[in-house]
Amino acid sequence: MPGYSSLLPPLTIAILDNRPMFTNGLKQALERDAHTVLEASDWAELEEKRSDAPLDLLLFSAHACSDQQISLSLDSFRLHNKSCKVVMYGYRNPISSLLPFFHGRIQGYLPETFTPTDLEACLRQLQSDQLYINTDLVYDLLLTRLADPTKKTVILSRMENTVADYLLKGMSVSKIAELMNRKAPTISTVKKNIFRKTNVDNILDLAKILKPH
Repeated sequence: MPGYSSLLPPLTIAILDNRPMFTNGLKQALERDAHTVLEASDWAELEEKRSDAPLDLLLFSAHACSDQQISLSLDSFRLHNKSCKVVMYGYRNPISSLLPFFHGRIQGYLPETFTPTDLEACLRQLQSDQLYINTDLVYDLLLTRLADPTKKTVILSRMENTVADYLLKGMSVSKIAELMNRKAPTISTVKKNIFRKTNVDNILDLAKILKPH
């Protein structure tokens, strides 16, 4: 995750994610700021790697977990890590279902495509003992609350809306990445999320969903 920098005191951070390429980049970025970082692909591996020293922060990917799995896993983790702060990212279920996790289970949330700026803002907020909610989440929640419950509404984040607009204009992933100053794999992930939310697999069908008239 190039571009990350922080003046925060060194922390002991665990990353729980079964995607090695993603965790390696995140680990390298955090270690450049002298944070001690543990990587684990599942909860059992995390417990094996964790020493007696307490964890300050857990970055936890929820991309392949049900709400029940998340709740049970975090409740079990909390039994032995009461002071550790937990930040979840990559939540795939409806955003409105995320809020209950803030009642004692997590202290922060980052979108799946979070940036170095998002991560730094999150760490600073947690350091001040405040909950952290990414601005995209706030945007999604507002749209969800304002949506007409009698109509089937597709809720996209600000970034997803921007990428969708570019896609409908016929732009390639690489061109969109250049315009938005993001990496192409990030835009590809956003594109997949747009297709998943709109239940389509091509741009023509996406246009019918987002611009029916």
